[in-house]
Amino acid sequence: MEKSELRKQLKAKRSAWENDSHRERQVVGRLQNYFEGKSGTWASYRSIHCEPDVSSLSGSCPQIRWVYPKVDGDRLKFYTNKLDQWQINSFGSEEPLEQESEVSLDTLEGFLIPGMAFDRRGYRLGYGKGFYDQTLKGARGTKIGVTYSPFFFDELPNENHDVPMDEVATDLEWVRVVDEN
Repeated sequence: MEKSELRKQLKAKRSAWENDSHRERQVVGRLQNYFEGKSGTWASYRSIHCEPDVSSLSGSCPQIRWVYPKVDGDRLKFYTNKLDQWQINSFGSEEPLEQESEVSLDTLEGFLIPGMAFDRRGYRLGYGKGFYDQTLKGARGTKIGVTYSPFFFDELPNENHDVPMDEVATDLEWVRVVDEN
């Protein structure tokens, strides 16, 4: 199945999906366990379209310096959000305000990455704009996909430019991706 057709199907599935606070707590709990004893700067996200809401991590993992994405052309740049104020971009997602400080990708320990779906090989099906793939192709930090188990598959279609995750966190499991190369 092509990505565009799969996106249509997943969009319909997501529109019928009701946020499940139990599943969300499971995902966030797995992430809290992962970050126990860790520090440094990590990229997070603001949830849209029934993605797991990980915003509570900023309070439960205060040893982590959290930064957030902002669309800039065909890429993402990451900014602090000390003011905890957001603006809505043209795609409907929340971004830090302009006056926040930009953070270099080289300084990030890793990324929490949302998506429409993920697979066991670490591949992500996003919303079709390629922002994360463009941004992550040169990033060295750990890439963690975050999703609910109904949107985690054995295999998704992927292309040469797709950047696989190193790990995927769901409400039911934590998967460390094994590089097949």
